[in-house]
Amino acid sequence: MNILHTYIIGKYIKTLAFISMLLGIIIAVFDLSEKVTDFIHSKAPLSQIVLYYINFLPFFLSQFMPLLIFLVSATVTSGLAKKNEIITLFISKQNYTDVFKPYFLVILAIGAFNFIATGYLIPPMSKKKIEFLDKYVHEKWVNGNSNFHLQIDSLNSLYFQSFDNINHVGYNMSIAVFDTSRRLIKKVEAEKATYLVDKKTWKLNSIKYKTATERGDNYAFVLEKDTVMDIDLSDFDRPIEDYSVLNNTELDRYYVRQKNKGAPELENILVEKYKRISNSISIIIMGLLGISISFRNDRKGMGNVIFLGILLCFSYILLQQFTTISVIKANLNPLIGVFSLNIIYLIILWILYKIYKF
Repeated sequence: MNILHTYIIGKYIKTLAFISMLLGIIIAVFDLSEKVTDFIHSKAPLSQIVLYYINFLPFFLSQFMPLLIFLVSATVTSGLAKKNEIITLFISKQNYTDVFKPYFLVILAIGAFNFIATGYLIPPMSKKKIEFLDKYVHEKWVNGNSNFHLQIDSLNSLYFQSFDNINHVGYNMSIAVFDTSRRLIKKVEAEKATYLVDKKTWKLNSIKYKTATERGDNYAFVLEKDTVMDIDLSDFDRPIEDYSVLNNTELDRYYVRQKNKGAPELENILVEKYKRISNSISIIIMGLLGISISFRNDRKGMGNVIFLGILLCFSYILLQQFTTISVIKANLNPLIGVFSLNIIYLIILWILYKIYKF
């Protein structure tokens, strides 16, 4: 790595640090203004509030990283172009590859780090963030809702009229067993089901068995019984609504588990998985996009091209939300819905490359 590479990479990293810090402060101020009353009422310690924002900000910065990288690329490149430093480099017979190699290396490194961060570093921080919010901002969640349904697997379903996730007790339980043709072949009902933590078994009270046979239904009644059921207590916890708390390995396991249960949320999980990859790719695309529109010191002014770039960035964010909704609501293939934007913006980048010839 020569002096030129060191100079450009150093300038790039300093600009990224400054813009990220500025955006982080803005996000923190807006979030604090919204939650300050809750912090006061719950008497949240200052140290815990500071830790909350340490865990809170990386997720948002990672989501806005494509826009940040575009702004940094455009700022650094236009600054060099405005001072005629790029022209000077070419006059001194520096080739294109040598000038833009440090750009590509630093953008590629940031994209790779963002993938690792969103996949493995940010999820545990998101968990701590949610734990803080549950303790000091949100009301304590109790699974006291009636009519609790759980798909154990493709052939077995569980129902509780109500379940207390604090004491691990469910009332008016029933388990329905189906054959491969979705015909009910067995049903188990119990007035009360208690999970015994020390034995890792379920204690059922006032049990009624119903078994379908060729001659009709057979019934059996048992007063009390300890049994093992393929149910995890975590199934009765608050449903996972924010998949950012799961790292890539946990997300894959959760997908397999939900698929085996026949859960309807599989598209949401795949969208989260693919977005982590797509977001890292878009960092590279937006970084090169920022370079492409800022490379030439246009006499008509850089304002127009910068405006075009920002418009493209925000349109990317809006279209990303649109495709996510399309996957969930319109049954669009998650792979197509997420990565189609990368393909579209690669085409736009190629067109801009031809126009500005950077």
